[in-house]
Parts: sequence; C-alpha cells; structure tokens
Amino acid sequence: MEIQHFSHEHPLVLIQIDDTLRYPETECHVCAQDLVPEACPVYGCKDCGFYLHKPCAERQLAPQIDHPLLPPHPLILNTELFRIRSYGIYHCSCCQKNCVHFFYHCSECNYDLDLECASLVPTLKLRDPSHLLFLFEKVDICRYATCSVCGDDFGGADSKINSPIFVCAVPECVHALHLHCAPITLPQTVRHEYHNFHDLVYTKSVTEGGHWDGYYCDACEEKRNPKFPVYYCKECNFACHVFCGISKVSPVM
Repeated sequence: MEIQHFSHEHPLVLIQIDDTLRYPETECHVCAQDLVPEACPVYGCKDCGFYLHKPCAERQLAPQIDHPLLPPHPLILNTELFRIRSYGIYHCSCCQKNCVHFFYHCSECNYDLDLECASLVPTLKLRDPSHLLFLFEKVDICRYATCSVCGDDFGGADSKINSPIFVCAVPECVHALHLHCAPITLPQTVRHEYHNFHDLVYTKSVTEGGHWDGYYCDACEEKRNPKFPVYYCKECNFACHVFCGISKVSPVM
C-alpha cells in the first residue's frame, strides 16, 4: 500500500520499521516523534529516509493559517526549509523549541510556530491599553515563565504550564498573566457538574501542608499550586483550578 504525500516527491509505502532504523533521524517528519511501528503504522521512502506515522500522513494540514499569536499576517506551512538550513536554526516563536520538520512560518516577521503551538486555540480574548491578550489552556513555559502581575511562576517543576494563562499576541512580547490575575470579574460562587452537592466558593488559597507537587485539582486531576486561588467546597474538601471551576458550571443565583 502506498500514498503520495504533498510534502515528498516520491510515493510513500506502508512499511515495517526494523531495529536498524531505530535512530533519531528516522523520526516522523510531521510530529518529530520517534517511530514506534508496534504502536503505529509508518509510511516511508527508504531511499530518502523520509518517514511519517500513518495518522500524521493522513492529517489534513492547512497550507496557510491565520493565528491569534501573529494577527498581522498569515503563516505558511513550511515543509522544505528544514532541508536547507542547519539543524536547530529555526525555533518556535511560542515555545522556543527547535522547528526541524513541519512548521508554520511568516517570512515578513521571521515568526515560526511548530504544529503543536499552531494548534493552540484561545478560549477568550481580552484587550487592555498595551496588550492583546488571549487565554490559552495549554502553553509551553519556555517563553512565558512568570506572571506579569503577581510575579509567580506559571508552572512548578514541570516544563508545561498546568493552568490556562493569558498571553499577549504581540510578537516578541512576553507579557502573560494568570487567569485569576487578569482584569476580569470571576464569579464568587459556582456549581460544578463534578460536584453537584454544594456550591464551590472562590477561595484565595487551600493548603494542607507539604510540598505543592502533592496538590491536585479534583476536577481535572492535574497538579495545582496551593498558592493560587481555587473553587472550593470546605465541607467535602473539593478544590479545583479556577479555569476548571468556570469552564463547566452553572452560576449560583
């Protein structure tokens, strides 16, 4: 079985990857992840050393996108420049990781987004006098290390920010802030679908002692920082991220 992929001049054949091909250079050219044929079928051109996971080969990638992180210009899908430039010269302008395979590029702004960051979809837009802010649920911590309002870190020991943040869409701007630090009014009381017994009250901090890595959101079961506000039921000891509290709620009247 073979396919003709838009990014490669030769047909790609559905193949079995043996142990002799288990090297970093045989990673998927779309997602840049290692090839694990036991877990996922692989299309490839052995003559060129070009391989794609089957789902990546079948993925519909728009040749051009408009993204809120770069409002002025469209971003063009780039599948060739990694062959021309040396490894690591292109970096994602959002997460700062190397763009070594497919990514979106604006030559006018010298702005790049890898596929993961290009797929980020904001859930809320907020404009203030100096910044155009978008709320993203998952953002890499490399560029946005600390909140511009409170100065606290967004994440902990993990490299990923474990709660949504507002980030500025202006290129090169690193202004970012927690959802609870944004100039918006959050409901003081909510009723969450995962906790229908009692109201959840906006609470500035819920701690029980110990290191913060041991604290989890009772809604999404991801880590939470006990220094940050939560929606909390004291009677049931149910605490959840602010975003989790307002994303699936009916306001208590």
